[in-house]
Amino acid sequence: MQKARFQDANIDFDKKIKPIIAEVEQRDIKTQLGEIFYNTLRTYLANPAPVNAALDLLMSGGDYTYEANSYNFAGLASAIAYYTSAELLDSQAGVVAVTGYRAANDTYSSMADLKDRRNNYDKIRGIAESYMKDCLVYLNRFADATGFEACKTKKRKNRFYVIES
Repeated sequence: MQKARFQDANIDFDKKIKPIIAEVEQRDIKTQLGEIFYNTLRTYLANPAPVNAALDLLMSGGDYTYEANSYNFAGLASAIAYYTSAELLDSQAGVVAVTGYRAANDTYSSMADLKDRRNNYDKIRGIAESYMKDCLVYLNRFADATGFEACKTKKRKNRFYVIES
C-alpha cells in the first residue's frame, strides 16, 4: 500500500518513512477496515489476480455511480498518504513543503514551532479522516463487490466519529 514521491534525495525511505507507514496502516487503516478485510486487501494488492475493479477503485479513488447518483472520492491510497504526512509532521521526521518532503534541518527548511506543527497536523489529519470516511461509505455501498463485511458487534470512537467493527 505504499506510494511515495520525495524531493529530498537524502531521505532514507526504509528508516524514516516505512516505519511510519506501517504504524499508520496498523493504527488507523486496519482498525477502521477490520482485520479480516485489511488482510484480504493486502493479499489482493500483493497478487491482483483475478482483477477486482471495485478494490482497484477503492485504492485509487475516482468516480462511481450508486442508486442513480454520481459520487467521487480520493481513495484509500490518498487517505494513507495523508495519515502518513500527518505522522511525519508530528514525529518531526521532516518538513512537508511545497516542493515535497524534506529532511528537517537541511539548507532549505527549518523546524516549525509546536503550535504551527500541531495546527498543520490537525488539518492534515482531518483531511485523512475525511478521505477514510469516504472510503468506508464506498465499501458499505459495494460490500458484495469488494468482499467488505462490517461487523456490527462493537463500537468504539476514533477521534471524531464512531466506528463500528
